[in-house]
Amino acid sequence: MVYRQLNLRLWANAGVELGAWALRRRRRLRVHGDSMVPTLRPGEFVLLDETAIPHSDSIVVVDHPQFDTLLIKRVASDDAAPPDRMWLLSDNPVSGTDSRSFGSIHPSWVVGVVTMVLDRPFFTEPSFL
Repeated sequence: MVYRQLNLRLWANAGVELGAWALRRRRRLRVHGDSMVPTLRPGEFVLLDETAIPHSDSIVVVDHPQFDTLLIKRVASDDAAPPDRMWLLSDNPVSGTDSRSFGSIHPSWVVGVVTMVLDRPFFTEPSFL
């Protein structure tokens, strides 16, 4: 019974996210680099909600604080940075840069929250549910 409820929840979430993308309420981005492996793999497409408010453990897309590029990172626990700042971490700490190299960021640098991996629509990342 629990499996069936989870399965229905995954289908519903996938439907909502794909519908939002069709209505242009989500932005599609391609993952580059290994910094979020195993959660996100290079070449995969993700959907981004630019209106969502990130919370601890969310996967977010942010403007890089030092270069003209975007980063995909995980928001660390709320107590890792001052209240008006965010601490971002890579799921694969040996690849890429995160707050350990550039420090905490201001929330205004967040472009949006990742809501779905298009290549794996039923991927059960806890922050997506």
